Amino acid sequence: MIPFIQDCVTSVLTDWKSRRDIVTYPECKQMAFRISACALIGIKPNEHKIGEMHEIFEDFTRSIFSIPVNFPGFGFRQALKAKKQLHAIIREVIADVQKGPSTPVMTAIFKSSEALGEDREESLIEVVVDLLFAGHETLASATTNSVMFLGQRKDVVKKLLDEIRHKLCYEQNDMVVDGYDCATDSLSFQKINELKYLNNVVNEVLRLLPPAGAGYRKVLKSFELGGFLIPKGWVVMYGIRDTHITSPVFENAADFDPDRWADIDASSSHGHNKARFQFLPFSYGARGCIGKTFAQLVLKIFIIELVQQCEWQLRNDRPKIRFAPMPVPADNLTIAVKPRTVK
Repeated sequence: MIPFIQDCVTSVLTDWKSRRDIVTYPECKQMAFRISACALIGIKPNEHKIGEMHEIFEDFTRSIFSIPVNFPGFGFRQALKAKKQLHAIIREVIADVQKGPSTPVMTAIFKSSEALGEDREESLIEVVVDLLFAGHETLASATTNSVMFLGQRKDVVKKLLDEIRHKLCYEQNDMVVDGYDCATDSLSFQKINELKYLNNVVNEVLRLLPPAGAGYRKVLKSFELGGFLIPKGWVVMYGIRDTHITSPVFENAADFDPDRWADIDASSSHGHNKARFQFLPFSYGARGCIGKTFAQLVLKIFIIELVQQCEWQLRNDRPKIRFAPMPVPADNLTIAVKPRTVK
């Protein structure tokens, strides 16, 4: 999976370097959709269905929060039409995937759906739609916001480059090489996990602008909170973004500061972790995001390749943020890109 993700990211960045200005968010959406469709679902990278699916998926997600009125001209009707088209394509995709070796994700889904009988096909289609939405929209948001934050902080980019070159490379004849060739060789989980500062950067991006701003839970047993009784059967919404910004754990919470994570282990769920329940971009517990590891992996690979291959300038240094359906710069973040010069 890692070589494919790296190849996909590298291909996108190579294209960026050949053009003058890039509108980041739409580009990241296309990249994220291709990665999710191929790595999670098992669609062949050169499959023409990917482009068609992405266009229909865009129509679907644009109207996902529309008023539920099924009448011509309303977004809800457009969403229903796009959903019908999307289901037809996914039905074909599932049939193709079942003919050959499937991805680990799809293998698990096929196995868990065996007991559904007549409802199996529709359930499989809905699961695939959920996977594409989770992998597509959230990754597009996180990668776009990474470009923005790093574009605002060249000192952070320098620290990332220093870590990558120290941990994975060395300088020789103007090429950055060592058992891992930064330009051509493939990454691995082990190599990526050695990059502690990169992990801090990813945490800080997800802390300031988590793709999911809130989560929902159904109350299974009545309880009291802050002097208020929360009855059984109610649905409670908790703020992820609000928790990150108001938490006493994070000083100067509005600032992008990866160094704040130097003494915080965000991966620990034990009581000694001071960020426990203060940092939850993927929610928490048994109902936490099942795509957490995949999302973090893609984001890390994207940042590794981005800072090595590209230098970029934000056309708007401080864009306003649009929060629905996912947080991204309201102007879609136009940047000027050029190849990075190895020094």
